[in-house]
Order: sequence, then C-alpha cells, then structure tokens
Amino acid sequence: MCKSIPPLQPLKLLETEKRCKPNRDTIRVGVSGNLGGHTRELCTGFALAVEDWMATFPSFSVEVIWQEDQLDESAPGLAADCLIQQQVHAVIGHLSSTEALKAVKRYQEKQIAFLAPATSHPMLTYPMYKHVLRFYGRDEGLANRMVCFVSQSLGAKRVLIIKEGIQYGQSLSALLQHRLKQIGVQDVQETVWDGDPIDISEDIEAILYAGRYQVGSQVLRWLNQQKVTKPVIMGDDAYIAELPILAGEAGEKTYVVSTDHDPLHPDFPAFLQRYQSRAGLKPGAYSITSYLATKLYLKAAAEVGAENTHAVISRISLNAMHNHSLMGKLLFDSHGNWMNFPWAVYQIRNGEFVKLK
Repeated sequence: MCKSIPPLQPLKLLETEKRCKPNRDTIRVGVSGNLGGHTRELCTGFALAVEDWMATFPSFSVEVIWQEDQLDESAPGLAADCLIQQQVHAVIGHLSSTEALKAVKRYQEKQIAFLAPATSHPMLTYPMYKHVLRFYGRDEGLANRMVCFVSQSLGAKRVLIIKEGIQYGQSLSALLQHRLKQIGVQDVQETVWDGDPIDISEDIEAILYAGRYQVGSQVLRWLNQQKVTKPVIMGDDAYIAELPILAGEAGEKTYVVSTDHDPLHPDFPAFLQRYQSRAGLKPGAYSITSYLATKLYLKAAAEVGAENTHAVISRISLNAMHNHSLMGKLLFDSHGNWMNFPWAVYQIRNGEFVKLK
C-alpha cells in the first residue's frame, strides 16, 4: 500500500478548543509559513502547545493569526508586514531562512517577539536584533555534524557538495566546504543543482546535499536513475515525513542530519499520538521546536505580560533552562541562539527515519 501526503490545511491544523476564564485578556500570536510540508510541523506543534495551555484554564485567551509566507526569494516579505498591521504580540514561524531574515528586521523595529523554530542561518541573530529567539541550531553546528559523520563514520576523503541555488543552500554549502578543509579533506567539489545532469567523478566517496527537501527529492531520484550508489548526506530540512514519499526507493539509505529529541521522555508517547492524530504524519525537523517555542512563549507572556517584549524574551530564556523538555533543557545565549541544540543522524530505511546510535 502506497503512502500519501495529507493535504496541507494550515487553518484547520491551527484550530484549538477555546477554554478560558471570563473577562480575560487576549494575546495575539502570529503564525506564518509557506505551503511546503514543514508548515504542517509548525502548525501542528503550535496547536498542541496551545491545547496544553488552554487545558490549564488560563486567565487570558490566545488569538491565532495566520499569514502565508512565500517560497519565492524575490517576494518582498509581505507576511511580516501583514502580521504587524494586525498588531500581534509575537510571531512564531517564517520557516525559510529567506523569509525569516526579511521578517526579523521588521519585528525588531516594532518590538515584536519573534520565535524562529526552523531558521539555522547565522544572520538571524545578529547583535542588533534583541527580540528574536532561535528555537533551532545554527548552520555552523549542522555543517560540523554533517562533516563529522562523513569523515568519521563514512571515512570519506573525496566529497561532492550538491547545493540548491538559494540563500540556505549557498550558506550551508560554504560552511560545509570550510569545515571539510579544516579537518584536512582537500578534495571537495561543488555543483549547483538546476535540474540538468551533473558530472560525478568515479572517485567521489560521499555526496553532501545543501538545500530544501523538495529539490533534494529530485536529486535523489536523478542519482538513482544514474545508478549512483555513493552515500548521500542531507541537512535538517530533509527530516520530514514527505521526503521518503517523494523520493520513493531512491531515498532508501539516505542519511539526514537534523533535530534530535528524547524518545524516553515521559511526555513523548502522548505527544507523538496527538501529533499523528492531528497531522496525519509523523513529526519532522520543526515539529517539537515549534511546540516548545509556543509553550514557552505562552508561559512567559502570562508571567510578565505580552506587551513587555524584552521581558518576555528574557523570561523564556530563564524558564527554558529549568524545563526538562522533549529536547532537554534549552540554553540560550545573549543573542538568542540555542547553544546546546541537539543534532542527530538518521537513515531512511523502508520509508522511515531510523535514528543511528
């Protein structure tokens, strides 16, 4: 029986039961993502966190304001402007680096809290941005983990990097090359995937892919058609239930470096059951990060007031240190970076992501 991808309906995924005390205040939270598969992770994680919070019958209500992002890098970033016009207290989302980098400047100007559960691009947390928290790792950490796996676990000395020609792909590819050279891997080739055939040397021992999963599935299918059997290692964006479906047999044995979590956490079985019931697919790279960002934001906003953006950001960082979450205790630095973000290596086997020890 073939697997299928449920249609993406952000507004339906964001629906939650409203249970609040009378005469309550309202916190306005913006949620924004494009219509790629990771938005399913964002919306589902967000909704589950709101459900958890509403189950405590809080003294305020949560108004959720959805705004669709664009996948086109040339688009002007209208989603952030629309959310600002609707006077949100905070925004969770903007999954692509391109959209997040456009949005963070606008939110800084308006003193709106921005919680980014998917953006690994280093520029997100420049020192001048005081109201952003990166609920994810940085590209430097991702590149380091990918290179360590290639060199230490696979023993590869001749590496090809296939990158997608977007901001995320270019940034990650540059970091991969830098890290490979640091550890003494000198034979590194790079090429941009544009749908045309690629020349792959016979002596290449491993392929690193830097880009989004949609294009990555095309690369995997092309490599399979060309009977290229070199191991392929993909980055965080590829940890998504859609990838094994889109790539089919071509995706088998592919390695993915992405988000880790604690499967032995006492709350994980219930989270997994609720997540799959709502989303129709298993969690991916940004499911738990979206859940944690939302949960910690609501708690902090209740404690210090949603209008006090700087205080909210500080309280989130403080609470995160003392909360043993599905991803452990979160430590943020003074610039809003998640310092101890946990990476894991997965391999696709029989259409499922299997975590490697």
